[in-house]
Amino acid sequence: MKKIKIFLLFVLLMLISFCFANKSFAETEITGANDYIDTIDIQSDGKILIGGSFTLYNNTTRKGILRLDSDGSIDKEFNPDININAVQDLLIQSDGKILLSVNDFIDDHLENMHSKMMRLNSDGSIDTSFNSGGGVNGVIAKLNIQSDGKILLGGFFVGPNNENCIARLNSDGSIDTSFNFEINNGMTCFPRIQSDGKIIVSWVDRDSFKNHVIRLNSDGSIDTTFNFEEIEDFMPFPHIQSDGKILLIGNVPIDGDSVIRINSDGSIDTSFNPGTIDNWIQTVDIQSNGKIILGGFFTLYNDVPKAGIVRLNIDGSIDTSFNPETLINVYKATHNLKIDSNNKILAVLRGGIVHDKHAYPIVSPIIRFNSDGSIDTSFSSAIAPTPTPEPPDPNQIDTILSNNLKGKLLLAVEDHGRIWYIDMNGKRHEVTWDNLMDLFTSLSLGITNENLDKMANGPNDDADKDGLSDTDEAVYGTDINNPNIDYTDQTSVAFMTVNYMRPQLIKKVFKNQF
Repeated sequence: MKKIKIFLLFVLLMLISFCFANKSFAETEITGANDYIDTIDIQSDGKILIGGSFTLYNNTTRKGILRLDSDGSIDKEFNPDININAVQDLLIQSDGKILLSVNDFIDDHLENMHSKMMRLNSDGSIDTSFNSGGGVNGVIAKLNIQSDGKILLGGFFVGPNNENCIARLNSDGSIDTSFNFEINNGMTCFPRIQSDGKIIVSWVDRDSFKNHVIRLNSDGSIDTTFNFEEIEDFMPFPHIQSDGKILLIGNVPIDGDSVIRINSDGSIDTSFNPGTIDNWIQTVDIQSNGKIILGGFFTLYNDVPKAGIVRLNIDGSIDTSFNPETLINVYKATHNLKIDSNNKILAVLRGGIVHDKHAYPIVSPIIRFNSDGSIDTSFSSAIAPTPTPEPPDPNQIDTILSNNLKGKLLLAVEDHGRIWYIDMNGKRHEVTWDNLMDLFTSLSLGITNENLDKMANGPNDDADKDGLSDTDEAVYGTDINNPNIDYTDQTSVAFMTVNYMRPQLIKKVFKNQF
């Protein structure tokens, strides 16, 4: 429980740091995107569309969407004049028009988030024939286009006709009333469309927090020939192979596994043996030869060092012929992948640059790998140079300032919100994902419950004795006086799910409520 609460505290601090980050980026030369790239698609002419929460790309203003030429340079002719906060997902239609789900994040609570659909013409102008309507409360996280042009939406939302986390639109943007599937307690839905028109849906129950994978017929009725046994604490994101088998990518390793494959009837494919992984998978794509590219936050795959990207053979074993160049180690994670028509791999990297134990502002560069993992030098990769920092001058250390800040957590507002802890000797320690628990273990003092109870309560009181401090509950929006009715609407849980895809952590933290 303590580790989970510490994790959430760190997430909160990271959220705060992102707020400061936008201010500092305006004054910093950025190579790549200055915030996250959440979605990517490739046009038939090889041009690349990307969407996300960025406002700059290679120091060129582009708010949430931009197009690259096939060589990686910015397509300067494409600059949509649209008022949006962020693009959550985008898809290119067969006629070249561009579907967007766009978000307006007012604050951290789902009821104050709003998403809507838009469609652009191929030149970036708004397609006025598309009826975007009033949008939905929540987040449209995933778009799918059916062969008949209808549009399937999934995410964390309630639609205008009370559609709950899944809905279908006609090709003109109007609600398809012939789609009759309802999830009364659905909080999160991720749909994928099979070649036969049937729909695989993974969803999370907002009451039990159980994860389900089902298959729907094209009209929204449940396909009873598909039976998948739910897996505890495993929120799968489906990806359908050309042979009809379904890859389920988990957000967190379960017994070391973060990907499984099921047959078309929902049974486990025992011929697929991916092995173990040390952290979660964020993205997947499949090459024309059936080999599987996985990207994410892992550093080991089957105990083999793999810095956020690995290619698997059809049976799940590691493809040892794919060896991405070490540049990816600098960025720590692969946030998105897209395989082009030449089987080259576009990779959206994510994470701050770390050099000589110094962290630098987060950027989201795009690189393109050849099939062997070497970097495609014909692609104008937005790769930031690795900085070489000057060591601090010991003669400039301010001992008075250091002594005044002993025991404090500091947020470096001019340095992308890097977090520092000042120990009782006045020395600073940077807090990172990698050393968080080690710092708490090495720098904390132990105390017995008997002695702890002798101290007066402070701002971290726990009035309803549910294991969460009143301060934490104020942040999460829960009831500090009643452990039984916290999260009647699960809004903040859904927000954490949207942004971190770690719902099992929230489930464990709020185990008294679910």
